[in-house]
Amino acid sequence: MAKITHKGMWIDIKSLEGVDKRNYIICLIASCIAGGLAGFFSVTTSEQGLEIFANLKGNSAYITYAIAQIFFIYVATYTYIAVLKNQD
Repeated sequence: MAKITHKGMWIDIKSLEGVDKRNYIICLIASCIAGGLAGFFSVTTSEQGLEIFANLKGNSAYITYAIAQIFFIYVATYTYIAVLKNQD
């Protein structure tokens, strides 16, 4: 069982065991990568946010980044739920 401090805002990683520790670290890494991709999108889009979708034929990197962001969000959510299922 994990040691949770600061009124539920902090989980002590050292208190997790085996698979839970691995899943929680994967969750943190995937969340950081998805957040970085979200930040990239927020900086590179226009003020209206629509001009980027008009030029997708010329630059397919945005589609790749969007798919990667969705993938990392899924991985983070799946591993976090796997950790929570084993806790009380």
